Amino acid sequence: MSKDTEQNTEKVQKFEYKAEMKQLLNLIIHSLYTHPEIFLRELISNSSDALNKIRYQALTDKNIIDPEAELKITINFDKDSNVLSIEDTGIGMKEEDLINNLGTVARSGTLEFLNQIKEGKESVSDHIIGQFGVGFYSVFMVTDEVSVETRYADKDSKGYLWKSDGEGSYTIEETDRKERGTKIHFKFKDSVKEFASEDRIKGIVTKYSNFADFPIFLGKEKINTVEALWRKNESEVEEKELNEFYKFITNDYEDPLAHVHLSVESTKANFKALIFIPKSAPYDFMRNQNVKSLHLYSNRILIQRDCNDLLPEYLSFVKGVVDTSDL
Repeated sequence: MSKDTEQNTEKVQKFEYKAEMKQLLNLIIHSLYTHPEIFLRELISNSSDALNKIRYQALTDKNIIDPEAELKITINFDKDSNVLSIEDTGIGMKEEDLINNLGTVARSGTLEFLNQIKEGKESVSDHIIGQFGVGFYSVFMVTDEVSVETRYADKDSKGYLWKSDGEGSYTIEETDRKERGTKIHFKFKDSVKEFASEDRIKGIVTKYSNFADFPIFLGKEKINTVEALWRKNESEVEEKELNEFYKFITNDYEDPLAHVHLSVESTKANFKALIFIPKSAPYDFMRNQNVKSLHLYSNRILIQRDCNDLLPEYLSFVKGVVDTSDL
């Protein structure tokens, strides 16, 4: 159990973060992320993982809460109070999960690696943080305090509320939550008010998480509406779908000239890709060949737009997506 001290009251338990966890939080909040907007990508990724877990557990476990519940992610935003919540119907968490997942460094060597990044000894992209199981803490870039309400999917489980200000401690208390899954709730800092609008939230979801495995709702509106066609067999995809997909990822008004549908599985790499050749060359093609137009995804979540490492300069006119689970 990852706590130095623990204080018990009748209802609320207070846990102190270990020293290494405090360092980790300080690094993530103040030093590592270059784009604060990715807090939402990280939270959606965590929700998608929880939904995948319940999807598979439901195949064999007959004691789960509401087995017919829709697998989905719901975001709600109150513009008057600047409060955002993101809720999933996934597997949820037990008390020990909250302590182990949200109260401790997820993997050995994490803090050392992140310190090397800060000191410039390692290069990093924003997605690296999520690999170490600490992407959740990116939320503290946009809030001073976060609440996590959750209930594990087993019918005999209890509900819990986890709270923290990202400083020295966190609290856990039991709740009477009836639904399985997890709800994250926080108020935006005044310094990041640019994120506190429905249009901005929708834009972030569309940019990073449009192709997530599960439906994402902003209120009652489903906002991830375009399918990840690269995950389907080529024979299952119609030309009209390809054209619409191409226009969505490129903002081009013309249909593509041609496309290539790839699926590669080997001992060295596994990836899927959907590559397009436009009908017309970009107007600045000869002046701007260093900008590539392939977007890199990991398990349907955007990692990097216009990834320069995927194509040589002379193919900078090629557009499309590459998706891998090997990152």
